[in-house]
Amino acid sequence: MKLQIQWEFDLPEEESHDQFARENGVPTMVDTQDFLDDPEQSSFDKIVEMLSEEYGWLIQYINIVDEVVKT
Repeated sequence: MKLQIQWEFDLPEEESHDQFARENGVPTMVDTQDFLDDPEQSSFDKIVEMLSEEYGWLIQYINIVDEVVKT
């Protein structure tokens, strides 16, 4: 599952979220399969907690970009 993340950076209005993320090595897009063996079986809360711990920032919101469809 691929996620687009908006981090809680607490930036001045004129500073770009994505630029700040890039400059500080914090991704705005992640593939949960890079972190979890079976992300589709993980709770959303577990994924949010794992990403916050990995990158050291709280998450403002997450947008699911690509979800695995089980057949």
